[in-house]
Amino acid sequence: MNEKRVGLLGGSFDPIHKGHIAIAKSFIASGYIDELWILVNPSPPHKTDLDASYEHRKKMVELAYRDIDGVHISLIEEELSMPNYTINTIKHILNTYALEKLYFCLGMDSLESFHTWKSYDEILSFVDLLVAERDQEFSIPNYLKDKVTLVKHSVIDVSSTKVRKALLGGEPVTSLLDHTTIHYINYHHLYQRNGLK
Repeated sequence: MNEKRVGLLGGSFDPIHKGHIAIAKSFIASGYIDELWILVNPSPPHKTDLDASYEHRKKMVELAYRDIDGVHISLIEEELSMPNYTINTIKHILNTYALEKLYFCLGMDSLESFHTWKSYDEILSFVDLLVAERDQEFSIPNYLKDKVTLVKHSVIDVSSTKVRKALLGGEPVTSLLDHTTIHYINYHHLYQRNGLK
């Protein structure tokens, strides 16, 4: 079996939006990885107010990424104990798969708070970070300089919080969500009191 260069992109995806899709494409296009594994976190340690169940979030992710080459939806975190900490996932993957290289992929916003993550220094002993650039100037902290590789990326101004507020307010979200996500949310009546515009 050929060893692969794999990037991990985790999140709660509540719901998945066009920003998530764009950042995944940027990581794939970077040339640093052969596959991007998407980790839908069943029980994110930093989030407690999820509006959609894990099963709904996972299905929306599968639909939104299904036509993007190089993206694999990983169910690894279903097997791990709760809450799902990144360090445990990384150790499990490295103990289970023969990989040429493992990267952890994230945006600049997550990089700013990386020092607050559980066992962040241990994470850095196992993986390097692939970080999607953004337009604003950002200085990489000294403790990360040797562990970060920047990836060209055009940021889309959207967040899951913004999407949920728009849905609750009955505002149009076609510029924020993939059509498969809109259909799924509407069909299952997620994040809304009435039908989706």
